[in-house]
Formats: sequence, C-alpha cells, structure tokens
Amino acid sequence: MVMPAMPTALRLVKTGGKPRGRYVERAKREPVPPPGLPGCPDHFTAGQRAIWERLVADSPDGLLTRVDAGLFEAYVVLLDARNEATRKFNEGGCQVLTRGAGGMMVTNPYLREIKRLCESLRPITNELGYSPASRTRISVPVKGQTGDLMERFLGGARGSAKPKAPSPRVTKSSTERKE
Repeated sequence: MVMPAMPTALRLVKTGGKPRGRYVERAKREPVPPPGLPGCPDHFTAGQRAIWERLVADSPDGLLTRVDAGLFEAYVVLLDARNEATRKFNEGGCQVLTRGAGGMMVTNPYLREIKRLCESLRPITNELGYSPASRTRISVPVKGQTGDLMERFLGGARGSAKPKAPSPRVTKSSTERKE
C-alpha cells in the first residue's frame, strides 16, 4: 500500500524544522483554504444550531475554514445525537442494565448508543483540533500577522532573508598546540 504524502508541517517537525530538497517547493505549492465557515445550515434543528453557534464562538480565529464545513457539520450532528442519547439515559435513571425483551438483563441501549457516538466523534474531534492532544499539533494565524505562515517558517521569500554573519572560529594558535 502506498503511503499518502505527508503534510509539510508534519515533515518539518520530523526533520527538525529543516526543509530539504523537493519539499521546499512542495511547501510553497500547498493550498491554503479560505478562512471562516459559512453560516449555520438551514436544515439544522434548534439544538444543532445552538451547538454550531457555541462551537464557532469558542473556536480560535483561523482554526475553521470553508473546507471544514462538511466535517464540522457532521461533528455538530453527532454531538447533538450524543447529547440526546445522554438525556434519554439520564431520564431513565442512569441504569446501566435493563430488562430486555426476554426478561434477561441487557446493557441499556442508550448507553450503547452513547458509546458508539463517542467513538464516531473522537476522530472528528482530533481532525478539527478540539482535543487537547490535537491542539498541540495545530497553529492558527495571530491577529495582525500578514503573509503566509509556511513562507515565514521557511525563511521568507527567496532573496529576502538577510545573510548571516559568519560565526567566528576558535582556533588554537601555534604556541598553544602541544608538540
């Protein structure tokens, strides 16, 4: 199986922040999606709209882009479904075991649904940067910063970087050398 191309930001982390070879040019060609989400979808329920608005307000500027809209919509729908299953579980007295159709004790179906929805939410949470671990791997533009973040990381446009002064070399004089 062929491995997909690694994003430049991750490649830079693995190589110690030094872009090498063809990856310098690839970094300049990587697409940058337009910032900001479109408005809340019309088909959302009132609960889903409330979750959408809360998450958009709580997300840092620049975190969500237009291309994230579909994934963000799925996240909101799953989160609302999980909240509804949790409400039903709580209304039933938070019983882990209930009587099934044959009178046997079975796991509460709401508890199973909550678990399934949480498992579905976990990868989306990581993709959107809403988990503590995923926040360490993302960066958002700081207000007032202009220009491309990758270009600034790579040292600016070609020819714009100031040349570094050579570092002085410390050498032993001929009198200090042991013979």
